[in-house]
Amino acid sequence: MALPRPQRIRRTGEFGLVRAKGRTCRGKLVTIGLLAMAEGPSRAGFAVTRKVGNAVVRNRTRRRLQMVLARWLPLLRGNFLVVTIPRPVAATVTAAELEGDWVRTMRRAGLLPPEATP
Repeated sequence: MALPRPQRIRRTGEFGLVRAKGRTCRGKLVTIGLLAMAEGPSRAGFAVTRKVGNAVVRNRTRRRLQMVLARWLPLLRGNFLVVTIPRPVAATVTAAELEGDWVRTMRRAGLLPPEATP
C-alpha cells in the first residue's frame, strides 16, 4: 500500500520550508520534521540519505515508511507537512519496529491521539 500521490511532498521548496520553518521531533529510528499548514490535507515526504545504505536498502526503507504513513497520515490532528528522515539503523529493523518508533515520535509531538489506531 503506497502513499497516494496527493498525500506526498514532491517539491524541493516544500522540503526546505519544513526544514527552515518547521519543528523537529527525534525518535530512535527516525527524525521527523513538521510544519503546520493553514489548508489542504496533510502530506508526507521522505529524505533517505546514503548513510542508510545502497539504493536497494534506501528504497526498501522508503517503501516501509510509505506504508506506515499511508496508514497513519489520515489520523493526524490538523494539517501538516511531514518529512521523515530515517537513521541508518532503521534499515536493519523490522517494519513493525519502524512503525512503532514513528508512531511513538508522532505521539510525543502531540499529533496523534494516544488512543488512535489505523
